[in-house]
Amino acid sequence: MKKLIAIICFVSISGCMSTQKSEFTGAIPGCKSGQATINNKAVNTSFCIKKIMFKPSKYLVTVNEQPVFIGTDYTRVAFEKKTQDGVVNGSCDSVVEIKDASTKNLIKVNSLPAELVSGCNIQTDTAGNSLPFKKDTNCDQVFYKYLAPMLGKVYPVETARKCSVALDNHQVFEGEFKF
Repeated sequence: MKKLIAIICFVSISGCMSTQKSEFTGAIPGCKSGQATINNKAVNTSFCIKKIMFKPSKYLVTVNEQPVFIGTDYTRVAFEKKTQDGVVNGSCDSVVEIKDASTKNLIKVNSLPAELVSGCNIQTDTAGNSLPFKKDTNCDQVFYKYLAPMLGKVYPVETARKCSVALDNHQVFEGEFKF
C-alpha cells in the first residue's frame, strides 16, 4: 500500500512539473540552463521567464529537476529553498536605461540627481550618457524617490533581467534575459 501511494505521489508530481515546463515552451524571453559541479556532483539549473503583457512575468526555476521557485515578479524575485542537494538561493534584478523623453536617447548623467547616480551605480559612456544599470535592492531605495520628480522629462526602460542561483553559496547559474 505504501509503495502504491509513493508511486501515485511521484506520478502526480511529475505530471505537475511537466505541465509547468510545457507552459514555458516558446516563452519569451525564454529558458536558460546552467551546469556546475559542486563537491564532484553535477548540478543542473533551469531558469525560465515568460513575460506577459500588462501582467507580472511568470517564473519557473529548477535545480536538479527540483522546483525551487514557481511564481511571478509581482514583487522582487528573490527566493531561498532547502532541497535534497542543499540550500538554494536565487534572485533577479532589472537592467534599466533612463531615456530623455524629447530625444529618446540615453539621458546625460549630469542631468540626473547625484543620489540616483551613486545609489544605482550608474556609469557613463565617453559622451557622458548614462549606461544601462542593474536595479538591485540598493538602487530600489533611491530609484523612485529621485526619478519620480523627473518623469515626463525622462523615462525608465527595462531592457533585461539579470538572474542568478546559488547552491550552498556556490554559484550554479547566472544569466541575462533580454526583453
